[in-house]
Amino acid sequence: MVRSKDVQINFLRQFPITNPEQPMRPADRLYPDRLEAIRNNRCLNPPIGCGKKLEAEPFHSNFEDLLSLKEYNISALCQKCQNEIFIEDEEDGCPNDLD
Repeated sequence: MVRSKDVQINFLRQFPITNPEQPMRPADRLYPDRLEAIRNNRCLNPPIGCGKKLEAEPFHSNFEDLLSLKEYNISALCQKCQNEIFIEDEEDGCPNDLD
């Protein structure tokens, strides 16, 4: 069953995905700025991200969809940086980040 955007937004309001008290993950040893970026509502610092503050309110409006917001919680990359990193192959629509 596919959820409408309104249902996704209501879900986010009840159970916030971006949790400032998020526990440390193994990747945080490689990217120690990730947790700090999430706690401060900003993108991961360069050279991986852009380091910009995510200022739109409500917070979820900084992202195109629920999947992008979930990705932010994993990578701390803003929507613009996600769009630059996760490129779809025009022929088959599959992510292609090997170009």
